[in-house]
Amino acid sequence: MLIDGASLCTVCQYLQASSGSRMQCDASPHGIHRVIWVGRIDHRRPYAGDDGLRFEMAADAPPEVVARLIGTPPAAEWIRVERKIRERGYHFFPVKFS
Repeated sequence: MLIDGASLCTVCQYLQASSGSRMQCDASPHGIHRVIWVGRIDHRRPYAGDDGLRFEMAADAPPEVVARLIGTPPAAEWIRVERKIRERGYHFFPVKFS
């Protein structure tokens, strides 16, 4: 999702320091695919070649940035709940709703 020039990738725990002109992550070590960076593909879902690594919010992601990028009013509440889950030692797995 690209909002105000920022990508959801910017608050992902797998983002790496850039080396060159392309942003990189553990799922895309040779450069994040443009369709993911701009949000045409939701990388909370599987994408060919990602080796099973998908978006996971970084523990230090600023809640206001995440809320803006996710773009939903309950985003701040979701962030608060996810952080409490992590504090208790559990790993958060995104759930697919049908």
